Amino acid sequence: MTDRRTLFFVLLLLVFSVSLFAAEDKTKKEKADKFEFSSNKTSIELSKGKEFTVLEGNARIVSGETLINANRIELFGENFRYAVCSGQVRVRDSKQGIYLKCEKLFFDREKKISRIEEYAEMVDKKNNLVVKGNFLEDSQESETTIIQIGVRIIKDNIVCRSEAAVYNRKTKELELSSSPYVIKDGDEYRATRIIINIDTDEIKLEGRVRGTIQQEESK
Repeated sequence: MTDRRTLFFVLLLLVFSVSLFAAEDKTKKEKADKFEFSSNKTSIELSKGKEFTVLEGNARIVSGETLINANRIELFGENFRYAVCSGQVRVRDSKQGIYLKCEKLFFDREKKISRIEEYAEMVDKKNNLVVKGNFLEDSQESETTIIQIGVRIIKDNIVCRSEAAVYNRKTKELELSSSPYVIKDGDEYRATRIIINIDTDEIKLEGRVRGTIQQEESK
C-alpha cells in the first residue's frame, strides 16, 4: 500500500512539473510574440496588401522584449512587420540590457534588426559599454552590432575610436578597423585591426602596430 501511495505522489509530481513547465513556456512565447502600439493620434489603413499605420504624439510600440518610444512611428508590412520611427527615438531591449537613442530608426520586427543611418548612441548596461557613431545596425538574434563613421566606444578606462567596428555580445569581442586606436590608462595603441575582449579588457593588435606607453617616473 505504501509503495502504491509513493508511486501515486511521484506521478502526481511529474504531471504537475510538466504542466508548470508548459505554462512557463507558453508565457515566454506569449511575451516574445506580444505586439502593442499606442499614441495620441492614430491613422490606420488595413486594405489587403496596403496595411499602413501612423502613430503621432507619444508614439509607442512594444514588440516582444523591445520597447520603442518616438514622436512619430509608421508601421507597415504584413502583421506590422516594419516600423520607421522618428523624433526623439528611444529604444529599450530589456532582455539584453540594450538602450538606443537617435532621431530616426528603422526596425524589422520579424528579423529583430534595428538600423540607424545617422548619429546614434547605444548603451549596453550588462557590459558597461557606451557606443556612438553615425551608422548603427543591431541584430538581437545574433547579438551583433555594426557601427560605422566616427565611431567612439567607451568602457571604464578604455576609449576607442575608428571608422568601423563590430561588437559581438556573444563572444564578448569588440573589433575595430579603419584607422582604429585605443587609449587605456593613458597608453595609446594603433594598428590595422584592434580586437578587445570586453570581459578581460585584453587588447589584441594586428597589422601595422604603433604604441605610446606612459612610463612612471622613478622615485
